[in-house]
Amino acid sequence: SISQLPTFLNMDELQFDNHVLTLIHRFAEFVQQLPETQNSYFSQLGGTLEHGLHRAVLSAKMRRSHFLEDE
Repeated sequence: SISQLPTFLNMDELQFDNHVLTLIHRFAEFVQQLPETQNSYFSQLGGTLEHGLHRAVLSAKMRRSHFLEDE
């Protein structure tokens, strides 16, 4: 979930709010009513937002496990 992003990104709350949360809000404003496709799991209104956030969490989790494992 999005609540895990600060940990996955190795950021404190202030850093996360200033950099990542602002980006998420801008992305949401732009795509919140868009379906990702016509007939897939994310085909409902907001599907692009849901899928984008899902991918962001997975990417941050992978980044943490592959690049920050010694921290």
